[in-house]
Amino acid sequence: MCTLVILRRPEHAWPVVIGANRDEMIDRPAKPPGRHWPDRAEVVAGLDLLAGGSWLGVNDWGVAAAVLNRHGSLGPAAGLRSRGELVLEALDHADAVTAAQALSDLDPDAYRTFNLIVADNRDGFWLRHADTGRVELRPLKDGLSIIASGEIDDLRTRRLELALPAFRAWPAPYPYKGDW
Repeated sequence: MCTLVILRRPEHAWPVVIGANRDEMIDRPAKPPGRHWPDRAEVVAGLDLLAGGSWLGVNDWGVAAAVLNRHGSLGPAAGLRSRGELVLEALDHADAVTAAQALSDLDPDAYRTFNLIVADNRDGFWLRHADTGRVELRPLKDGLSIIASGEIDDLRTRRLELALPAFRAWPAPYPYKGDW
């Protein structure tokens, strides 16, 4: 299961800090972050060579987006669109509010379930597609959050139960001094 940690501090010089691991389907071919899409020159993201999308990226306007599979939905499914498209579609927007609103209106039946995080220097959102018949748009709180294949900050998930208290106990990164 992939995991994403996000620290949101809208009034800080580093308003969004993201840490993530991609440890599902590690044999799935991919390229490291780069400007891989000629029609999206403003996007820097990893490239999924199988489906052409991405799991994590940023754009030149400062929007960050990441997608994670939900429980029981690992990998592609015949007849459904790739969730990696969602990251690219989010990064087509100049701010997180517009991106989140646009993606909350998509057809959930076109995708396997997902958690999508979209953030910029002012706002952050969790788009939750948990097979409820709609994509739920929820604001991210300021501060530290962690998500994997379930709910955000869900301590019933063993990985999050172990990781979240540890991340909260550590000092926040101080990038100016190279302290990550």
